[in-house]
Amino acid sequence: MLRRISFNDEMAEPKFQMGYRLVTPGISGTSSPLWPTAPGRRVTDGTAVWESFDNRRPLQSIRLTFRFHDKTSDNMRQLSLVVPLTERTN
Repeated sequence: MLRRISFNDEMAEPKFQMGYRLVTPGISGTSSPLWPTAPGRRVTDGTAVWESFDNRRPLQSIRLTFRFHDKTSDNMRQLSLVVPLTERTN
C-alpha cells in the first residue's frame, strides 16, 4: 500500500541517533538517568559514567524491491536492485 506524503506532514523524531559508551565502569543506579540528547555529554548512572556520541552513519547503498504481476505466467514476481550511493575510486 502506498502512502502519499505531503510537505505538511511532520517527520518523526529520528531514533538511535545518539549512542552511549561507558567511560567509567561502575554499578548502575536503581532508576534510569536522564540520557543526554547532544553528543559529547556525560551522564552518571549510579557509579558508572556514560558519554553520548553521534551514532548516525551515511548510507552506502539502498535496496529497491519491486513486486509485480507477470501476465505471461500469471505469477507474482519480485525484482531487487542494490543502488550504490557512494563513488568508489580504485
